[in-house]
Amino acid sequence: MHTHVKLTLRTPPDLPVDAQSLIPESFVGKDQADIGALPLLLGNRSVTVADFFDVAILPADPGDGRTEEAREGGTLHLCGDLSRFKHIGEQMACGRVVVDGSVGSHAGAFMTGGALDVNGEAGDYLGAHMSGGRITVRGSAGHFVGAAYRGYVFGMTGGSICIHGDAGHMVGARLRRGLVAVGGSCGDLAAYGMRAGTVLIGGKSRVRAGANMVRGTVILLTPPEAIMPTFRYNCVYCPGFWPILHASLAGLGLDFPGVSPQAVFESYSGDINEGGRGEILLCRNAN
Repeated sequence: MHTHVKLTLRTPPDLPVDAQSLIPESFVGKDQADIGALPLLLGNRSVTVADFFDVAILPADPGDGRTEEAREGGTLHLCGDLSRFKHIGEQMACGRVVVDGSVGSHAGAFMTGGALDVNGEAGDYLGAHMSGGRITVRGSAGHFVGAAYRGYVFGMTGGSICIHGDAGHMVGARLRRGLVAVGGSCGDLAAYGMRAGTVLIGGKSRVRAGANMVRGTVILLTPPEAIMPTFRYNCVYCPGFWPILHASLAGLGLDFPGVSPQAVFESYSGDINEGGRGEILLCRNAN
């Protein structure tokens, strides 16, 4: 049976909270008291879900199980400003987490499946090292979206991250597989050290997009200040995958006014310092 748990923030924390237990798998088969007793970490002190949230187990609603993720693992609905709650959705493998508010850093890190929907802002390292599943952020996100933690060779290795607003520096850094799409602008070094996969930026991208990329595709829908000199111009063409990707992103609510499924792109190969097997596609004809 589909499980739908709703947690409403009652007491905002004074310190950051490690909230790794806030994933659907933690709630399946538990009653209200068991859910309230789930552990959190406030600074270096152990606390529980009930210390901060009002817990409700909602009756089954046919609409709750309308997505594959929710049918498999249930739905966890979080309400309130959770910007001080870190690691929400970390390591989730199934189910769906819906947040009506903002989340802190490391949300969705190491995800292997399921869906995380944030109706607000997200902190740094959103979806870091995720290998499956889907993350959607209706607002903006911080630095290192889908990127690798220090000391790791690869970052995100699968799944998709869709950000409707802006993002910070090093979006998709060391990406190995998967899709990172940003509807707004981003900071420096988008797709830095990318090994494979796709990074799409709808707005302005700052300096050195694609630096040290080995393979993969960077799509820039708004002309940047400059393409790095280690990228070589190839041609102008309409990629065969673009109409499919355009339709897929539109289905997630990410629309790019003026950019049609038949848009034409300038193709650049690089980074030449890394073998020149990667590609930057710069939208040339939006219509």
